[in-house]
Amino acid sequence: MFSILPIFAEIDKDKIFVVANLNESASLDLAWHYCKLRGIPQKNIISLKIPEHKGYLTRAEYIEHLENPLFSELLSKGAISALASESEDSLGRRELMLTRVNADFIVLCKGIPWGIYGDSKKTVISPKTSAACVDSEISARFLKQDSFKGFVQNKAFGNNAEFWRAFGVVRVALLDW
Repeated sequence: MFSILPIFAEIDKDKIFVVANLNESASLDLAWHYCKLRGIPQKNIISLKIPEHKGYLTRAEYIEHLENPLFSELLSKGAISALASESEDSLGRRELMLTRVNADFIVLCKGIPWGIYGDSKKTVISPKTSAACVDSEISARFLKQDSFKGFVQNKAFGNNAEFWRAFGVVRVALLDW
């Protein structure tokens, strides 16, 4: 008789990285307090200079001020392992060839925009536009995609253990107050 037990990986607080907006002191305060309460090392706080926003950035602002700086910091802190170049991929992002996701979670603090405008500043998130949620874009950064329009299939969805790591999914959580 065989028994199948689910495998659960423990989250390592040293592998949690907290992202705050350097231009909003409340965002930095939240990151600092969250790390203190959860025992996350202060060195795992990533402070980004995000331009003024009302929850949304344009795609160009997202890539310039959020995605490229975030993944550069994640790479330098060892949260991801990748071969990096200074060139851009076909979507305008810094070219990164992922070898491993080392972070257990990326936590986005209040002050980090939550949305990306689509083709215009009036576009809502839908499968037919390039509008998106910031956490989803970060999570799917290393999944194969040819454009920003529509959804990207998460092949790790519904699998247990660390399949998300094998597929290059970056786990993201949102922190508000």
